[in-house]
Amino acid sequence: MPGTVTGQFEVRGDSDFFRVRFEAGQTYQLSSGNNGPDLELRLPDGTLFTVPAGYSNQITFVAPVTGDYWVTAHDIGSSQTYTINAVEVADPTPASIATTLTLGVGETRSAQTNFGQGRDDWYAVELVAGQSYFLRSSGLTDTLYLTDSTGALITVQDDQLHFTATVSGTYYAGIHTSDGSTYSLSLETVADDRGESAASAGTIAVAGTATGVWETGRDADWYAVTLTAGSSYQFSLTASGAPTSTIQIFNAAGGLVQASPSGLPQGSVIFAPETTGTYYVSAGTASSYYNPNGNWSYSLSANLLANDLAGNALTTGTLTIGGVTTGRFEARGDIDWLAVTLTAGQAYSFAVNCENGVRAFLYDSAGNIVSSLPGANFQSNLYLTHTVSAGGVYYLGVEIGNGSAQYRVTTSTYTDDFSDNVNTTGVLTVGGTASGTFEVTGDRDWFAVELVGGRSYRLSDSGGLIYDSSGNLLSRLGWGDFHVSPSVSGTYYLETSGSVGPYSVGITQINDDYREDSLSTGYLRGIVNGTNGAEVFVGTEDHTEFRGQDGDDWFIPGLGNDRFLGGAGIDTVTYAGFGMGVTVNLANSRVTVGDQQIGLVVQTENVVGTDHDDMIIGSSAANLLIGGDGNDTLIGGPNADRLYGGAGNDTYHVEIITDLVFEDVDGGTDTVNAFTSFYLYANIENLTLGEGLGDAFGVGNELANVIQGNESSNLLIAGAGDDTVRGGAGVDSLFGESGNDQL
Repeated sequence: MPGTVTGQFEVRGDSDFFRVRFEAGQTYQLSSGNNGPDLELRLPDGTLFTVPAGYSNQITFVAPVTGDYWVTAHDIGSSQTYTINAVEVADPTPASIATTLTLGVGETRSAQTNFGQGRDDWYAVELVAGQSYFLRSSGLTDTLYLTDSTGALITVQDDQLHFTATVSGTYYAGIHTSDGSTYSLSLETVADDRGESAASAGTIAVAGTATGVWETGRDADWYAVTLTAGSSYQFSLTASGAPTSTIQIFNAAGGLVQASPSGLPQGSVIFAPETTGTYYVSAGTASSYYNPNGNWSYSLSANLLANDLAGNALTTGTLTIGGVTTGRFEARGDIDWLAVTLTAGQAYSFAVNCENGVRAFLYDSAGNIVSSLPGANFQSNLYLTHTVSAGGVYYLGVEIGNGSAQYRVTTSTYTDDFSDNVNTTGVLTVGGTASGTFEVTGDRDWFAVELVGGRSYRLSDSGGLIYDSSGNLLSRLGWGDFHVSPSVSGTYYLETSGSVGPYSVGITQINDDYREDSLSTGYLRGIVNGTNGAEVFVGTEDHTEFRGQDGDDWFIPGLGNDRFLGGAGIDTVTYAGFGMGVTVNLANSRVTVGDQQIGLVVQTENVVGTDHDDMIIGSSAANLLIGGDGNDTLIGGPNADRLYGGAGNDTYHVEIITDLVFEDVDGGTDTVNAFTSFYLYANIENLTLGEGLGDAFGVGNELANVIQGNESSNLLIAGAGDDTVRGGAGVDSLFGESGNDQL
């Protein structure tokens, strides 16, 4: 029974993790409500679960395995209180490979979805390798997707999907609809002139043209082409009457290496391969609700760009320090790399101007990005700065945002007070501030700060980014992340940037309700409400909150992380039968095994332990604490408690003289640590008066006792056995009785 949880984003950019248990094959819906935070779902092994369709604040899915999942709530721009609900969905046709729905070629299926039965339906379809198919729905807002026989996602589109099967067998066609909508879903074969794979591709030559037909919406045709490393090529599409078009470039292994910008009526892409060989150009079109059958003719051209700079390390373009370099973008998406030799420890500024918008990246000699602007947005004028850690050849990569246009790069050096890497001399302390100066526009300064794992911190309102000790970015981009919660303690780096002038930055520790990693104590819990009578609540592997009422209730925990709220009455929690020892602290309500919290008990008076080594701590109420077998520690509170040890060498802590301590005959060697004057009860061997108690007395029983005084003046009286009585640092009175006593 998944459940609910309420949390708080204390700082913009905060993320909270919650554990929830799901059963394999069951359909669930997660929701944070209207305008709620973005949600992510991870499988028990930590893998991010990708939902083919849906909303950022709502996830409907069929659990593939049974276990504890992780739900993450991400702040979407401002601190807020939120609630996440997880509910089971009674879906007669689950969106999984367990579906009973089928769809044959040439058939149409109609159905209606609703919130209570999920918004996704899956249909088993039998496809033949090499054959192209067209899947379409009747709704403009529907989303279609296709999975393989294991349920792994292959492709997702809107209301039309064109696909060429690579192997024969069972696939699953999925449809995601608006709540309560009626849909019609149909599957047809397509007599495709070109396929969407290397095996069914046509060919195109450089300086040549290929023509074809898009038989349906979302059709894409592949063409093989031989390209030479270091050369630049432009591929362009023209079509009459078709919706927007897209060009994609794939390598010989079928991996995507470049794509044209989407949303253009005529597609174009410039590509400079790093290796010579065969590539595949995919010429595709979008869907068309009013003309789904398409039959649009298109023309694809491939041309060598003799003067274009390559978008990789094979470029012939260069930059001069202190100089200005100009170039030209031939088409939207064109990328030029410019080589430059930089000196270790020197700060550099790259000012890039292009009226159609540009973005820039600085690469090292291996092609790794060493500097970029957060978000990598296109700007007419941008400034990229970096202090180089290791000298050598670097590459400034620039990319146009739209159309064709000239660009200009001005490269200069400057003296920086703090570098933008782990070699910085800037230091910041938690709770303090640091000051500096932005010497040039876009200057980026780093400050080292020591953070403690498991704690949460807020960056100053001026913002910034956080990097780990290796220089890897931890902050989330997009909304402005003012929050960081490191998993491990160590040195981290805060980056700040801005326009020319002085600045100050700071970082402070905050109280965070939930961590943003798997060490979080957050759970989505179902709730079971009791009645006013005496009841027995039995936990399972679910993480459940049980709420007793007025009766004398019993709670038997399961393997889940349960909460038990006893309510009124005398309530008992029993761990008898557990396979390991537990620590139950009624004073703070926590139940732990080792360092791991496994539950919570509130308004509960009595505890029964396991047959292993337990520690049970009482509360301010009158408690009954039963250790069971094992070497147990039972700690009473300030009220009149009853403590039962059982078999094993048990230790008791008592605070008032009216506490009752009971032991079994031959139940091990037991000790009472008394923070009050105390009489040893039957079957208990040892008594120690606690330090700080003050003047007190201790009285033995019929066994051979060891009675130990404290630092004050004590009256210590042996019992009938052969006793050892030891005073402390005070003025003590020691009395023996029958037996061979040692005083």
